[in-house]
Amino acid sequence: MHKSAKHGLAALTLLLALVLLAAGCQKGPKNLDNFRKVRIGWTQEQVKELLGEPDKLEEAAGLAGVWTYHGQNWLGSPDSALIVTLLGGRVIMVTLSAPVPR
Repeated sequence: MHKSAKHGLAALTLLLALVLLAAGCQKGPKNLDNFRKVRIGWTQEQVKELLGEPDKLEEAAGLAGVWTYHGQNWLGSPDSALIVTLLGGRVIMVTLSAPVPR
């Protein structure tokens, strides 16, 4: 095989791998469709089963918690977040947030 053909094949293989990796990232548990399935009253185990571990976890005395899943441009902002608020191990609120544009 010619040297330039080898380089072209290597570049094509790398490009294909990157496309597949990017496509796989969008299909993971942490996506907007799965977040919209979370319901008030769900247990924290149900949330973890659907969305996985939160990116940020804030707890107060083991009774309340705010779980944040950082976004993939969900609300037109790369800093958007999916937020699940729990009380007594159950979901009491689900919200989407994004920084206010300046």
